This record gives sequence, C-alpha cells and structure tokens, in this order.
Amino acid sequence: VQLAQREQELIKAENNVHLAIATLNRLTGLVLNNVKQIQDVLELDIWNGKFQDVLLVAIEKRPDLQALKRQIEARRAEYRSTRAGFFPNIFAFSDYNYSTDDSLLNQEWFSGGIGIQIPLFDGGSNYVKMQRKSKEIEQAIHIHDEQIDDIVLEVKKVYLEVREVAQQIPIAKKSIELAKENLRIISEHYAEGLVTSTDILVEEDRLAKARSNYYRSLYSY
Repeated sequence: VQLAQREQELIKAENNVHLAIATLNRLTGLVLNNVKQIQDVLELDIWNGKFQDVLLVAIEKRPDLQALKRQIEARRAEYRSTRAGFFPNIFAFSDYNYSTDDSLLNQEWFSGGIGIQIPLFDGGSNYVKMQRKSKEIEQAIHIHDEQIDDIVLEVKKVYLEVREVAQQIPIAKKSIELAKENLRIISEHYAEGLVTSTDILVEEDRLAKARSNYYRSLYSY
C-alpha cells in the first residue's frame, strides 16, 4: 500500500518537473525540451523587512488604491464645478470693426464691455446636483478606506507567512542532518545484526521526508 502511494506521488512529482521546465521555457524564451536536470544555485538570504515598511509601500504603490484616489479627486472636482453654478458668471467682451466707406467719420472703431450672468432659476437644480456629488464623494472615500483595510490584512497575512516559512527552513535543514545520523546509526546496527532491513527502510523513508519538507519550505519561502 505504501509503495502504491509512493508511486502515485512519484508520478505527480515527475509531472510537476515537466510543468516547471515548460514554465521556465516560457519565461526564458529558450527551448528546454531536452533538459534532464537543472542545477539549483539558490543562495538563501533571509528577509528581515519590517511590517510597517512594506505596508507603507503597499499603500503608496498599489495601482488599485491609486485608481481609487483618482476617483475621489475626480468626484471632488465635479463637486466644485457644480458649486460654481451658484455664483455669478462675470465675463468681458471686445470687438474691432473696420469699414471702407469713406463717408464715415471714423472708418475703424472698437467696442467692448463687461457682462455678468446671474443664475436665477438653476439654484434648486444645482443644489440637488451638489447633494448627489457630495454623496458620491462619501461613497468613493468609503470604498477607498475599505480597500486600505483589505490591503492591511493582505500584507499582514503574507508577512506572517514569510516569517513562518523562514523559521521553518533551518528546522527542516536540521531535520535532514538528524535523519542522516539516524540512518547511519541504524545501518551500523544492521551490519551487526541488531536490527532488520525494515528498520533501514524506515530511516531511509524519514530521510526522504525530511528532504522533501526542507525543499517544500524553501520553495514556499
């Protein structure tokens, strides 16, 4: 039963290797169909960043949050534009004229003036628009604040996951050393006839699991 289980795990692992090579092929643009083994040159460098620092970066740089900020600014600009409809509109105008009629006393002349436009009947409509724009601003700010709360939770979750896996890596590495030592001791006992081959297989299985846990932790990190 255990052998059948291991065979299934082996098939899955081999498929994962093929998928990883295909993904590497896609990312590098190289033809890696004949790759049999890829050398692991990873040098582990434990990250010691602070939660507050990464959170500030997320709040400042997240594109979704920046888009929400622009929406708030746009709503506020619309509100100011609507509010301006309550105030008189003052404007100036000028005109230059020229005539070829020699009988005129002045063949060219200027005209101009200053005008003022007072909205007498649009106050009610503008007031309703302002109320609606104000409500839209409040909704945009609420969505923005909700997104910040989601980002805080998301960053906190990933930050704790990184710390957790980083703490697991040295423990998993130590487990490999202990499993190797156990296997060495059991092998010596087997050579002296003190244990059976089953005990050897058990320790080999533990060593394989310890290595698997280590690389799984390394991959997760």
